[in-house]
Amino acid sequence: MKAAEQKYKKGDKQAIAYEYIRSAIMKNRLEPNTQLTEKDLSEELEDMSRTPIHDALTRLEHEGLVERIPGKGLFVTRASITDLMEITEIRLPLECTAVRLFIERADESMRENLAVILETHKRNFKTGDNLAAVASDNAFHFTIAKGSMNNRLYNTIYKLIEENARGAFMTHRDTERIDHSIHEHEEVLAAIRANDVELAVSLVRDHLNNWLAYIKEMQFKNYFWF
Repeated sequence: MKAAEQKYKKGDKQAIAYEYIRSAIMKNRLEPNTQLTEKDLSEELEDMSRTPIHDALTRLEHEGLVERIPGKGLFVTRASITDLMEITEIRLPLECTAVRLFIERADESMRENLAVILETHKRNFKTGDNLAAVASDNAFHFTIAKGSMNNRLYNTIYKLIEENARGAFMTHRDTERIDHSIHEHEEVLAAIRANDVELAVSLVRDHLNNWLAYIKEMQFKNYFWF
């Protein structure tokens, strides 16, 4: 994992440490089975004191991203294909509802924002920044959920996508998968612009079913860890 690029002088140090370590795990800069030590993390976070790092690791342990092995220490956990499948099964009906409500309720600025995110997704992919492309992919889904104007629905979808992030970021090496996802997003956006609710719902359903089939069939190929 690359060293931190800035010194932290303000804000909650525990929150900073938590977000830094969590992001590294979610984006697989810290791979499964990597051992975590407060000393190493302190150095990466510009000599941050160990107490906030300890607190952050404890929180991540409770969330299941870090596990303590007696006599050995703390390690990054493996991603669970079962978890990813269950998350996707829950997302399916919720995101179909979200796109339906988006078409009914989203104003022009929200629709334009969705188009901008898709263009960013495409640009990131073309320039070879696949991690950013995956983040843009997630942002596309977040934006549709936000545009549903249903806060409970948005918050639920946001949490599920965040939980799914480790699996999504693992696909950054699979350029064919990213390209296919972009194409599917283009179709969803076209249906939204046409105000075709049933088509948009069908496309979102197909998009998530394709992701479900991908993780079932490929099991993230040989370079993914479970």
